[in-house]
Amino acid sequence: ADMLAHRHLCQADLELSVFRDLNGTAFAYEPGFNANGIVVTSNGKWALIVQSNTGKLFRLDLSTKAVVEVDLGGATVAGGDGLVLRGKTLWVVRGGAGVVTKVKLGRHFASGEVLGDTPDATFAVPTTAAIAKGDMYVVNAQFNRQTDPILPFTVSRIDVP
Repeated sequence: ADMLAHRHLCQADLELSVFRDLNGTAFAYEPGFNANGIVVTSNGKWALIVQSNTGKLFRLDLSTKAVVEVDLGGATVAGGDGLVLRGKTLWVVRGGAGVVTKVKLGRHFASGEVLGDTPDATFAVPTTAAIAKGDMYVVNAQFNRQTDPILPFTVSRIDVP
């Protein structure tokens, strides 16, 4: 029965709808990777989205669907990919730079201050992360070695920056 249910779910036609088209908002599409990492605030009011190619951070209001750029005081998080959010602290995994960047967010997640980058010798083009039991686990995607990756792929464990 489980196998039949699995097969049925895999064959089902799923129709997904667009929650928010970013065209016509503060988010301006540019060549390269655009919207990438996304996290939702603990109060469920906003989603934060990083634009990889520009390093800009955006806040999407989940009720009104309004999109505003988060003011980082001129700083950027270029190459931002995976995002981890705990309270008002945001970590941006930046594969090309090989770092995790820590950002302290302000009131209503409308502004922030980039506090610094954490590199690690074990990073191999990191793409995303998670925090568990006081440590940060960072996935190493090796995008720089797509045709000849070093096996096995790894996950780095570091102190939470």
